[in-house]
This record gives sequence, C-alpha cells and structure tokens, in this order.
Amino acid sequence: NLLGELKGLGAIRNPETNDWDAIPEESVPEADENDRADRTEDYEEKTALVNTLKNRLHDVEDALGKIGKSSFGKCEVCGEDIEKERLEANAAAPTCIKHINNKQKNAIYRVFLFTFLKNDFKINKCPLRVYIQHK
Repeated sequence: NLLGELKGLGAIRNPETNDWDAIPEESVPEADENDRADRTEDYEEKTALVNTLKNRLHDVEDALGKIGKSSFGKCEVCGEDIEKERLEANAAAPTCIKHINNKQKNAIYRVFLFTFLKNDFKINKCPLRVYIQHK
C-alpha cells in the first residue's frame, strides 16, 4: 500500500500543494556533529524514498483515472495496447515497451532498488523483467 508506506516513512501530505513531503527528525540541541550528519543522511534517504513513492502513487492514480475513460492499457505515445507482461509487472505503465523513456527507466530502477532493499535482497518477482527481456 503506497499510502501506508509514505505514512510509515513519516511523510505528510502538504494541504496547500496536496503533495507528500518527508519530515526530518527533530534535532536535539546537544547533538554532536556526527549525530547531525547521520540525521541529515537519514533525511536525504527518506526524501528520496518519499519522492519515489509519491511518483508511483501519482502513476497509479493516473492509471485509475484511465480505467473510467477506457484508455487504461493503451500506450500514451502510439495508442496501441500495452503488452500484457508489462502491465502485469506495472499496472500503472503509461507506455508500451517500445516507448519507455529514460524517466520511466529510472522509475523502474528505483522501484526495483527500493523493493530489493526493502525485502533484504530477496526478490521473487523482478519489476525489471519486462524491460530487461526487451533489451
């Protein structure tokens, strides 16, 4: 559940922008330089994860909107059907394999890496499978 993962990271939805933001841990006044560096690093990691998850949530919300318009499963570039295997790997995929752009490749990699790290390096189903097979 993407919303649960965002909340689990301590992210909050900004009511003004309706966007998700990572929240840094409260700073302790007597913290030494190493503690502050650790907190900064943790915050940067949390921000990267929040950005990945909020982009994924946006893609899922877009895909859900397409269901009502009967455009779900159609490539946004060529209008052809998106490959079944691609939709099985990523139901929110906006394009067919032929039209994957660099932004999508990076997003696929981030989802893969996040899943890999989250599952302690044990992956049963690789989200990159369809992309790798295409190469």
